[in-house]
Order: sequence, then structure tokens, then C-alpha cells
Amino acid sequence: MRMNNYLLALILLFMATQSGAQQLSFKKETVDGQTHFKYRWLDINDKKQNLAFTFENKTMFSRFRNFKGYQPSRVKKTILVALKKAAAKIDRRKVDINFIERNSTYSISVKSKNQDLLDKAEKMLIDVQNKTEAKILKKAYYNILTDKFGKTGVKPDHVRFAMESRKDILPLTQAIMEANPNLRGRQVAEYILAFIQSIPYSTLESRRESHGAGFSPPLRLLNNNQGDCDSKVTLMANMLNAMFPRVKVVIIYMPNHALIGVQMTHRKNDKWIRLKDREYILAEPTGPAMLPFGKIGKQSEFFIDGLQFTYEMF
Repeated sequence: MRMNNYLLALILLFMATQSGAQQLSFKKETVDGQTHFKYRWLDINDKKQNLAFTFENKTMFSRFRNFKGYQPSRVKKTILVALKKAAAKIDRRKVDINFIERNSTYSISVKSKNQDLLDKAEKMLIDVQNKTEAKILKKAYYNILTDKFGKTGVKPDHVRFAMESRKDILPLTQAIMEANPNLRGRQVAEYILAFIQSIPYSTLESRRESHGAGFSPPLRLLNNNQGDCDSKVTLMANMLNAMFPRVKVVIIYMPNHALIGVQMTHRKNDKWIRLKDREYILAEPTGPAMLPFGKIGKQSEFFIDGLQFTYEMF
């Protein structure tokens, strides 16, 4: 009997620790062109929180509606077409250009007896390739991320998503202030953090290999009530930027994970970093662990302390 009581105590303790990151309920109802959201969750102090807000469907389902996973093979084909058009303008009697295509890849052979013409042709083709890729990425809301090990990959442009969603998110940020009129500065950041941590988490696939397939822009994340770490960090950056436009925010990237940094004066036990002469308090919006503002996971600390991270600031 004692053993059963002991096991029961352990189970109750486990349930209590898990409930700290629990979303108690999520309700969504669409009426007359609007979608009404109702959230209930437990904050870091096991206090029940409630939040309700409404989005216009026109805004919710039109913004970034066409955003989708990056398709490298299609991009390469588009770049190849641009390169062939550029090569067609070069005098082939003086510069020999050949395109070797294999499956979804290609290579270019450029030859000339005139070194000056050869250099100009190679430079021109590189410029066309870079400008075409940059144009494609911008149009599709992607950018290039280079990690601390020099490896590059294409990822969603999280900062741009956050910045361009500021007005879209106003019904949510206004609801927070109306429900909590006495919250100020850091308290608002703590409230937002707990709200986003409680939203169900979906695993982030390799940032370089997934090509943004699992990323959800802010309104899509709320509508789906689910998001990976990149999506959740973007939502928190979006909300903070909408509420405090003058407060600097930084998104910090490490292998298969992301954190947020908020420019505020740190407290004694806060985990913080200095970037470009500004102090940023760190936080883990991902969940499901309900870590307080200024605290991060051990693995995150390992990468932060070892300076094995990159960041984007706005």
C-alpha cells in the first residue's frame, strides 16, 4: 500500500509538472466573415489565463496565403533559364559557353582564348545567377542563413514575416492589453511567452533540409493552434514588435532550434547576451517546457555559451 501511495505521488508530481505547459482549451468559431478565438492555459505560476480575440477572415486567410515550402529544383530551373538568356547575348565565336544538365543539377563550362572576355563572361553569369536567386527568394519570402560552421541553407524570412504581420496581429495584442491593463514592459513579455509556450509544439525538421515546409506565419500558426520553434519565435517577435516598436528584438538560430532575445535591462539571474552594444534577455517560446522569461534550456545554454549561433535583428 505504501508503494502504491508512493507511485501515486510520483504520478501526481509528473502531472503537475506537465500541466505547467498545458493549454487547457482552444476554441475557434467562424461567424459572418470573422474567426473568434478563445484560449485557456496555465502560466508559470499555475494560474489560469484566458484570452479571446477576433480576426477578420479576409486578413487571416489572404495574408501569405501562397506561402509554401521552398522548391530547390524549380528554383534551379528558373535560374538556368535566366543564365541561358544571358549567355545568348554573348558572342559565341569569342566565348564558348556550354550548359551541362544532369537530373536537377547543372554546371557551366566557359572557355575563351581572350582572358579578359573570359573573366567578363564568368562574372556576368555569376551576377545573373545571384540576382535571379535573390529575386526568387524575396518573392517567396525566403532568405539565406549561414550558420557558425559556414554551412548555408534557405529558410523562411522570419524577420520579414514578423514585420509585415504587425498590423494583422493587432486584434490579439489589443486583447492582451484590454484583459491585462496593469501589465507593463517585462510583464507583457512574460505573458506573451507563456501564451505561446502553451500552444502545441510541432517538431522543427532540419532547417537546411526542410526548406521551410513546416513553417507557419503568425496568423496561420494561431489558426492551426500549432507551430515549430521557428514559427513560435516569429510569432513572439511579431507580437512584441507590434506592441513595443522601439524595443529591439533578435531571433537567435542554433542547430534545429531558435530563441528570442528582447532588449531589456537584465536582472541578476537572467540569461542574456550582448549584441552590437545592446543587452538582450533570452527566452524560449517553443515549449512545451514552461521556462520563465530570462531562462533557457541546457542545450540552448551550451550553444549560447559556446558562441555557436547566428542571429537576425530588427
